[in-house]
Amino acid sequence: MAAPPGGFYMPPQEQPAYNYQAPVQNQPGMNAPMMPQGQGQFPAPVQTEDGAWMGPVAEQMVPLNCPPGLEYLTMIDQLMIKQKVEMLEALAGVFGYGLETANKYKVKNSVGQNVYKAVEDTDCCTRICCGPLRAFDMIIKDNADQEVIHLNRPYR
Repeated sequence: MAAPPGGFYMPPQEQPAYNYQAPVQNQPGMNAPMMPQGQGQFPAPVQTEDGAWMGPVAEQMVPLNCPPGLEYLTMIDQLMIKQKVEMLEALAGVFGYGLETANKYKVKNSVGQNVYKAVEDTDCCTRICCGPLRAFDMIIKDNADQEVIHLNRPYR
């Protein structure tokens, strides 16, 4: 074996005396298909004025004791959250005014379908005076406008 250039020498690697097996990559049951064969990963989207929403999850695909509205989370491995830009807030910022509107978000799956919508519930005075330290409630709703998650953050 010739030495590599630059005088660097690496001794030959010994083979381990034990029988090496590759680590388990998936838990049992991970390879079972979530959807019946021949269908896509997500149900057919539902089109509304807000855009394409993730379609309803088939009843047989919903795990036991899954709270209503959260069955969508059993079908996905990531969520993308996009904040809605308020033009009034953007224009006020350009002119140096500290106007803050309630933040609104779209929660989407990996193919861009809406899964949830979220709205911050605070008053204008709290948003302006307390800034990012403010207390707020975040109400997360599904495409039927039913509240599925309610987050509460106290003042920090």
